[in-house]
Amino acid sequence: MSIAALGMLAASAWAESPDAGAAVETNLRLRADGTWLDFRDGTVLSAWATSSPTRSVKARADVDFRLHNLPEFATLDGASDPATSQPWSLRFRDAWVRAAAGDVALRVGTQRVAWGVGTGISLLDNVNPWDLENPTRFDRRLSVPAAHLTAIQGNLSAEAAWTPFFVPGALPADGVSLTAGAADVFSADDFGGEGDVELNELQTRVTMPAGAVTSSSVGGRLRWSGAAADVAVSWYRGRDTLPQVDGEVLLTGFQTDTNRVDVGVPLVYPRVDIGGLEVKGELFADISAWGELAVVLSERTTAAPSATQLQSLLTLGTIDAIPDPIPQTITQDGEPYLKWLLGLDRSFGPVYVNAQWLHGFPTERQAAEVNDYGLLAVRYTIRPMLRLDANAASDLAGYLAGGQLSYLYGDAVVLSAGYVSIGGEEGSALYGFRGVSHGTVSAQMTF
Repeated sequence: MSIAALGMLAASAWAESPDAGAAVETNLRLRADGTWLDFRDGTVLSAWATSSPTRSVKARADVDFRLHNLPEFATLDGASDPATSQPWSLRFRDAWVRAAAGDVALRVGTQRVAWGVGTGISLLDNVNPWDLENPTRFDRRLSVPAAHLTAIQGNLSAEAAWTPFFVPGALPADGVSLTAGAADVFSADDFGGEGDVELNELQTRVTMPAGAVTSSSVGGRLRWSGAAADVAVSWYRGRDTLPQVDGEVLLTGFQTDTNRVDVGVPLVYPRVDIGGLEVKGELFADISAWGELAVVLSERTTAAPSATQLQSLLTLGTIDAIPDPIPQTITQDGEPYLKWLLGLDRSFGPVYVNAQWLHGFPTERQAAEVNDYGLLAVRYTIRPMLRLDANAASDLAGYLAGGQLSYLYGDAVVLSAGYVSIGGEEGSALYGFRGVSHGTVSAQMTF
C-alpha cells in the first residue's frame, strides 16, 4: 500500500460525518395599549450544518430566515408585492472555515468572537457589533466577516481578531431611540430669541465609515488559566457600532407662521479604543465570581447649529439675531473613562441566582454620563419540564424587570409566556426603553 493511500485512510479515520439541523421559532409581543411590537423575529427558521472532513479542517454554516410580523408599505402598490406584504430578512450566524496546525488555528468567514466573562452583558465583547433589535436583550451580537487566530501553549492562550469591514450595530426597530434628539443638541435658546421656537420633526442623516482598510477593526486577547482563576487582558481598536451625534445640525424645513422648525441631526460612528482586564474564578461555598474592567478612549464628537441655516432664519425674520458665538454641544468629550462589571452566582438546589454590579450602561459614552446599575437574574427549575426565569436591572431611577415561564412539551417543543416592564424617572438610561414594555408568548422546536 502506498504512502498516499495510508494518508487517505488516516484522514478518513479522523473525519466526522456532516452534522445538520434546523429549528423553528415564533414570537408574539403585545404592548399594554393593545398594539403589537415587532422585533423582526415573528417567525424564524434556522438551519445549520457542520462538516469536518479531517481533524485539522472544519466548516460551519448557520443562517436564520426571518418573517416579520408587521408589513410596511407607503402606497397601495406595496400590497401586491409579497416582499412588502410579507417582509423577510436573512441573518447569518456562521459561514466560516477553520484550519488548525497543532495548537494554532485560523478561522475565516462570518463568525462570532466572544470575549469577556459577564453574564447577559459584557463590556469587553467588542469584536462583534451590538444586536439590539430586541432592546431588552444586551447579550446578543451580530456575526461579522472576520479572521480569528488562536494559539494555545499550556495554560496560556493568545487570540487575534481582524474585521476588515465595518458593520454597524442593529438598532431597535420600534419603541426606543438610542441617539440624542433634536432638543438635546438644538434648543430654542440657540435662536437668540425668547425661546418661543418649537422643534418639530426630527430627521437623521448617517455618515458611514469609508469602505477602506482604514475602517477595519483589530483586537487581541491574552488569557491565562490557573487553578484558582482565569485572567485575561485584551485590547480593541475600531469604531463604536452605536451611532453618535456629530457635525452640523441642519434645519430641514421651517414655518414662519408658527415658528416651528424641522431639524436634521447628523450621526457618525466614532473611533474607539478599549483596553480590558477580566478575571473569573471560584470563591468559597460554591460561589463563582467574575469581574471586567474596561478603559475606554472614544473620539471627540460635537454638534452645533449650521451658521448658514441660522442666517436663513434671520433673513426670513424667524429669529431676531444669530447667537455669537454659535453654541456647541459636546456629545462625547473624548476623554478616557472607566467601566466595570462585578458578578457572583450560585445554585441552591433547583434555584440559580446571578447578581452583577454594572458601572457604565452601553449607551453611556463619557465619564459624566456613567452610572451604576444592579442586575439580578433568578432561574427556578420547578420541574424537569417547567422553568421560571426572572430578571431585573435598576439604577434606582429607572428599572427593567421581566419574567418568563417555559414548558417543555413532548420533549420537543418549548412553550413560553412572559412579561417585561420598564419605567422609572425621566433621565435614566433604562427609562428611555419604556416604549418596549410588553407581554410575549413564543414557541420553539429544534429538529
